Amino acid sequence: MKINIYLLLLFLVTLNGCTTLNDKVEEYRGLNDKISEVYKEISAGTKEEKVGISEIMDLKLELVAFEEDVIAQYSLEEKIRKEIQEQRKKDKKIAQETSEAARKDSIKQAKLEEQEQMREVAAMIEAEEEADWNAYIEELEEKGLFLVDFDGKTYEVNQNDWNNWKESENYVSEDALKYREMMKAMGSEKANGLANSMYRTLSKGIAREGITFKAVQGIQVYDVMTTGDLKFN
Repeated sequence: MKINIYLLLLFLVTLNGCTTLNDKVEEYRGLNDKISEVYKEISAGTKEEKVGISEIMDLKLELVAFEEDVIAQYSLEEKIRKEIQEQRKKDKKIAQETSEAARKDSIKQAKLEEQEQMREVAAMIEAEEEADWNAYIEELEEKGLFLVDFDGKTYEVNQNDWNNWKESENYVSEDALKYREMMKAMGSEKANGLANSMYRTLSKGIAREGITFKAVQGIQVYDVMTTGDLKFN
């Protein structure tokens, strides 16, 4: 809006001046432009300094011959032109900053949307995996099987055969809970040592004989020793 006001002022100033005054102002401006051009040629080395200075002096003498109203009109127009240029620079800078801010906001929004999509996909995958796992557990139960985890591996165990073995050995799963109380009384260092010893014994036994019911019992005891949980019955 400020640029429009300056343009209007410049237009009114030009409009209000008579044709003769405008012509003289343009002539005055042309001489100033020639002076600027000579300075540029001297700086660029395309014109000898002595020759250039002489030309500039002649041009300035021509400027002095103009009347006061021409100089005043030129000064006013140049002032308005300069203010218009400055305002355009400010507007351009503001536009660039606004554009950059909008670009950063757009990138940030895109990242947020991408993260949200990733979370949604992860949630879907997790839900699918949980559904598959639950279906797998149900299938095992229908077959009369349960799972035993040890050392990163999972073993399927027949529930009925496990129950028969426990009965033949007079073993009750809940008896494993006494090891947890025993370990609490031992202190952490001795308890950790006993758990590590149990782990090594189980690892060697399973590697040698496979997942026997004696190994299943040992895993149940080991689970109680390390987590306090009775994970299967």
